Amino acid sequence: MTGDGINDAPALKQSDIGISILDASDIAKEAADLILMNSDADQLFLSIVEALKFGRLVFENLKKTICYLLPAGSYSELWPVVMNVFFGMPQMLSSFLMIIICCLTDCAGSIVLAYEGAESNLLKKKPRVVTGERLVNFKLLFHAYFCLGTFYTFTSFLVAFLNLTRRGLKFDQFSLSFGSYQDIPNVTNWLNMSSSIYFVNLIILQMFNLLSLRTRHLSLFQHSILKNKKVIFVVPFVLLVNFVINYIPAIQRTMGTSQVPVEYYFIAVGFGLVVFTYDELRKLIARKYPNSFTARIAW
Repeated sequence: MTGDGINDAPALKQSDIGISILDASDIAKEAADLILMNSDADQLFLSIVEALKFGRLVFENLKKTICYLLPAGSYSELWPVVMNVFFGMPQMLSSFLMIIICCLTDCAGSIVLAYEGAESNLLKKKPRVVTGERLVNFKLLFHAYFCLGTFYTFTSFLVAFLNLTRRGLKFDQFSLSFGSYQDIPNVTNWLNMSSSIYFVNLIILQMFNLLSLRTRHLSLFQHSILKNKKVIFVVPFVLLVNFVINYIPAIQRTMGTSQVPVEYYFIAVGFGLVVFTYDELRKLIARKYPNSFTARIAW
């Protein structure tokens, strides 16, 4: 509700958001929740629309950032520890590489998402229920943990154990071993390599997830890269971090990392394309069939 006169004061008081202007009566300004300082009438009401747009945009980008951080930075890092503690398997992702993900690679992507531009349908959506819609709800957690996190974890373990199998090591040599595998010749080097492979798989999957999360409803192909040019710099930054920690001998020796065979990069890109394609199809179904199950569980 907008108003500037004394007679508007009751309506301003009763409305969800009462908006008054700088030249309004003192009573109207007292009753209003928001006072617009611009004296230009045309710009005055445009600023209300802009405020609504950016208010929604901040909320959207916060959700995107949280959804980006959860699959790799918590869920996929948790399971190597669980498998190590409860099933006696070697920790497939080292603690050092977990820190690199949390403090460098994931941090870069999450910062970039904060600058994401608005989707073209942002102001066409129904307003959220302020008292009922949470920033982090079940739908977001389901998408981040069950849909993305489970796929991340499964594929990362898959390529890590594939590497061990190619080195002549069997799964039963590690399952419920609780450290007895230390007597296997050259096992430390192979485990370091598998840990780095697990890491590479996660960071590449997150690159594709970053692209997907730029939009919640529209296809990425309907959302110009010009709305957030900073995304372009994330990929080279992440690859640079990967090179420094996995390919510099001094860091390899100190932190227990290893070079990653090139074929595992191609495998990770294949998994990343699965993530990207899945999310594009999910958004397409939600747009075409707004009453479908997919649309109802869309975060």
